[in-house]
Amino acid sequence: MTTPAIVLTAGVGLLLLYAVVIAAIAHHFTRARPQQPRIMSPQLHDTCEHVAVVARDDAFQLRASVAHAPNGHGAVVLVHGRGTCRGNELRANSFALVEALNRCGLTVLLLDLRGHGDSAPARVTYGIREQRDVLGAYDWLVQQGYSPGRIGVLGASMGGAASIVAAAREPGFGAVVLDSAFVDVAQLFDLQFVRFTRLPRVCLASALAVGRVLTGEWISRFRPLDYASSLRTRPTLVIHAEGDSVVPMSHARDLVAASGAELWTTQGRGHLRSYGHDGDAYRERVTAFFVQHLIEADPGPRHRDGVRRHRQAQLSSAT
Repeated sequence: MTTPAIVLTAGVGLLLLYAVVIAAIAHHFTRARPQQPRIMSPQLHDTCEHVAVVARDDAFQLRASVAHAPNGHGAVVLVHGRGTCRGNELRANSFALVEALNRCGLTVLLLDLRGHGDSAPARVTYGIREQRDVLGAYDWLVQQGYSPGRIGVLGASMGGAASIVAAAREPGFGAVVLDSAFVDVAQLFDLQFVRFTRLPRVCLASALAVGRVLTGEWISRFRPLDYASSLRTRPTLVIHAEGDSVVPMSHARDLVAASGAELWTTQGRGHLRSYGHDGDAYRERVTAFFVQHLIEADPGPRHRDGVRRHRQAQLSSAT
């Protein structure tokens, strides 16, 4: 074989190797790696109902568990992040939080996002499509008789990003809690790509292009921060651990600046570690927040606007 032929063969081989590596990276970052839902405590299991939920806009099939509160006056949707499922929203067993909310009169819907838990398989889009799942959970609760303005959402990490968009689109969400939510996917990938892949940052563009093919979405263009100003009309609590090395504290500060939210920083060491750091304080603060804004407060104009928008949506879907 001549020298030019050897060089050409080597070049083609390197290109093929590069393509395989980039495809593997894109597959990894868009794969859900679903876990199975955690086993509930016997007490919670007796009051829990497993239900089917249909995502808004694309009718994607989802699974959820609903912990009913006796004489419940409101409801909260718990939304997990990438690679986990209902019952493990906060990187720790969340059922104690569910029970605390139930005792205060709040029904809790624990949702498996698309591609996760028992929901139908799907690629991860970091909130772009997952926000439809959150809206589907809201619609299910309204169908069960819960009023707009009396439904809240707690979103964790990617679930927080999806919840920002869902709450921006649906004024019937009466209160929002966001734990370790990211606000700019491009910033997130730029920060973490080299750390997780050990490849030079120049490879990121190729991986994102393959991700576009796999998911049908330009994930890097997704900026939940662009929707955050819509939360100024709703009570919003942003929670972030100071030791989060996956989603930097700057994301929480940008989110608070755009939304006017209340910021609670904790001493947790790692991503989504606030609940694990001090579960008692977390349950007390989050429960009090939802009780204040979903049960004790008068939703007023927000409630009426949510009802009007929901009825319009129902009429549009029926025609």
